[in-house]
Amino acid sequence: MTRKLKILIVDDEPGLIRVVRLMLESTGRYEVAEELEALNALETAKRFQPDLVLLDLVMPKADGGVVASQIRSDPHLAETPILFLSAMVLKRQSGPTEIDGCPALSKPIGLRELTEAIDARLHVVA
Repeated sequence: MTRKLKILIVDDEPGLIRVVRLMLESTGRYEVAEELEALNALETAKRFQPDLVLLDLVMPKADGGVVASQIRSDPHLAETPILFLSAMVLKRQSGPTEIDGCPALSKPIGLRELTEAIDARLHVVA
């Protein structure tokens, strides 16, 4: 059996985290951790050592760009791929929007779109 991919969800909306977590865990391919507080995201990432961070753009106290910078500045997490997930991003026909070099997906998101984006970011062949 292959190892489950570790996904850290950082978002200030508990309902969204719950839905995304259930979607991802239902595939049997992912181990999911969550963080509601942007200011705690770096410490949570250090403990969990995710394969990918699913990061909201707009949160109180620190936005997703600040959290992404903190993650990139940590030598143990610097290469961890980030996918932004935000209601501020409009869906596009030509592929995902990019913010600071990271794909940004629109909320709400379906399971297929989310897992395809995760696989693409992690270069996983399904």
